Amino acid sequence: MPTHKTWLLFEDGSSYSIVCDIWPEKSANAPHADAYIVTDHSEDFLIAAKRAVNKVHLYCNKARMNPGKIIADFDLSERVGHQGNLAGQSCGLSFAAAFARKMLDRDLPELAATGEVCSDGRIGGIKGIKTKIETSITLLKEDDYLFFPKDNLGDIPKTTLDRVNKKGIKWFAVSNVDEFMQILSGNKPREKSKIKKIILSLAILFVATAVALAVARYKNVFQAPPPPKNKPLLVPPPPKKPVEPKTLKIFD
Repeated sequence: MPTHKTWLLFEDGSSYSIVCDIWPEKSANAPHADAYIVTDHSEDFLIAAKRAVNKVHLYCNKARMNPGKIIADFDLSERVGHQGNLAGQSCGLSFAAAFARKMLDRDLPELAATGEVCSDGRIGGIKGIKTKIETSITLLKEDDYLFFPKDNLGDIPKTTLDRVNKKGIKWFAVSNVDEFMQILSGNKPREKSKIKKIILSLAILFVATAVALAVARYKNVFQAPPPPKNKPLLVPPPPKKPVEPKTLKIFD
């Protein structure tokens, strides 16, 4: 059991800590990753948990962790605030975090997370982000983690983020599950957009250079030589008149 908690945040200000247990799935016909929730919940709540487990499991496979077939069991054991309605899709990132604790087997700090895990692995924006961030401030301490969708970054008042920073909570605005898992794994997420721009710029430069060389070679090989320039006619100078020798007269 992890010593640090994973908090699920609700729009009404309540929160639950999530306990996750996992065990191998031996059935050949079972999916690679599946999830169940012990606590009473709505259908979309369970769908969010299953999708979160599936995407984290997919990341572990890509990272060559060889997780095998897994069943995740979630129990929302500890409640803070009034009893919330266990419904909606914004719980997905919290379930992903609780499951990731087990899969990574790392001593992660206490954390709170909110965000919808979409079918393509994106972390979708959610409602009530300001209230959820304020709730996390009361739950977390210095050096704990807070995750929320990058799509919601502009919806959080600066004063609220200032309170998060003042308490020393490390917050991360994430856009997809891979980025989220890289942070939890202790790896700095790659700035894919910058890398793609550099590669694209180099490719364009290479193609432009190759085209310029090909054009220059084509001109040198196939272009007809320019016609010779007409040389100016050389007019011979007029012949010089012979110089008559002067006769020296001698007077007796």
